[in-house]
Amino acid sequence: MALRNLSQPEYQPEPAPPAGSLPGLTSMVHSFLGLVQPKAFPAELLTNLIQQKNDITDPAVYKEVLVYEVGFLVCTAIGLLFIILMPLVGFCFCCCRCCGNCGGTMYQKQSKRTGCQRRALFVSVLLVTTLILAGNVCAFISNNRVSRAMNDSFGALNSTLDNLGTFVRSIPQQVDFIIATSDVPVSRANSSLQDIGPILGGRIISEVGDEAYGALGSAMSLLEVTDRVERELRAVNQSGQHLQQLQGELTQNLSRLQERINRTLQSCGPSCSQVSVSGLAPEADFSMVPDVSSQLELLSNLTSANLSAVLQQANETLNKTPTRVKEQAEKVVADARRQLAEVRRKIGGVRSEIPVLDTLGNVTTALDDVGRQASDYEPQVAAYDGYRWIVGICLCCLVLLIVLCYLLGLALGALGLKPPVPPNERGCLSNSGGDFFMV
Repeated sequence: MALRNLSQPEYQPEPAPPAGSLPGLTSMVHSFLGLVQPKAFPAELLTNLIQQKNDITDPAVYKEVLVYEVGFLVCTAIGLLFIILMPLVGFCFCCCRCCGNCGGTMYQKQSKRTGCQRRALFVSVLLVTTLILAGNVCAFISNNRVSRAMNDSFGALNSTLDNLGTFVRSIPQQVDFIIATSDVPVSRANSSLQDIGPILGGRIISEVGDEAYGALGSAMSLLEVTDRVERELRAVNQSGQHLQQLQGELTQNLSRLQERINRTLQSCGPSCSQVSVSGLAPEADFSMVPDVSSQLELLSNLTSANLSAVLQQANETLNKTPTRVKEQAEKVVADARRQLAEVRRKIGGVRSEIPVLDTLGNVTTALDDVGRQASDYEPQVAAYDGYRWIVGICLCCLVLLIVLCYLLGLALGALGLKPPVPPNERGCLSNSGGDFFMV
């Protein structure tokens, strides 16, 4: 029984994943979030709050939320301290620099470790500057990638909505296809029940027919041989009895003949005294022929049982197997066909029992409306994304300006460094490096 395959709807190709460095940046973000927030999101708590199973003023709820948010709270505290202290410390240094009193007193004590301290501070600031520069480069790349992803998002949204609409529209077709395909085995089973006599009876005959017909044929042949043996044994028995009767008559005749010869020899005188007929008797003894009456009686009882009729009836019964199977299974077949009719009725009513199918048209309409609304908002979103891109470039340039000030400060400070010279007597390069650091 061959069934058709369920055809798959043709979908538009899926949006290509972002290439370049954005996946690496995304993995870095996820790694940082995994470090800050290693615990799983408390979905059960949120579900209970939405369903109003938990009171939001419960201290246990507060404790669970704080435990989940402890990483973000620590990062927030560090960020606030940096936002507050960094400008404050920088402002204090700028004021001291402008007043010509950087460090409190324009005096720098020279020691053997001053050079090592300068080199350590130089390397530290250079490493921090390198990290800031790497982050700034990533910010530039991410800003452009976000704009590119935003430009491609409407196409991906339309493709996704089209695929979703195709999927929704294919659901009723696939349900109808499944219902129509389900009728095939039901019809096949119904047809098999109608022909259960030839099918099942033919299967029985094909399975046991060769051996049964062979056994019946052998029995018929054996019965024929038995009839022939009975006839031959009966003839042997009759022949033996007849021979014994003839032997008795022959013996009597020979006895009378012997008496006559003896009287004749006695009347002949002494000249015939040497002649003797005392051994005159038949040599064959037919009484030695065995009696087969008991065997003949057994064969007679066997043939009188009319086994040929029994074998003929068995042959006819085997030939009528399909008809008898059909007659004996008629009630079962009728019940099975009623059940198949009920199954077919239930399968036909499955579509009406799926209320979602009636609302799929509304779903496709809503998807079309979402696509049209997204297309209407596309120019505005593109404009706002342009503004966001400009703001991002400005912030990145501001950070890049800070990095340039760090680099200029390091370069000018290293070029204008004269260790023996007091701070108030240093040249323009060294002072300019300090000014860039203050900026």
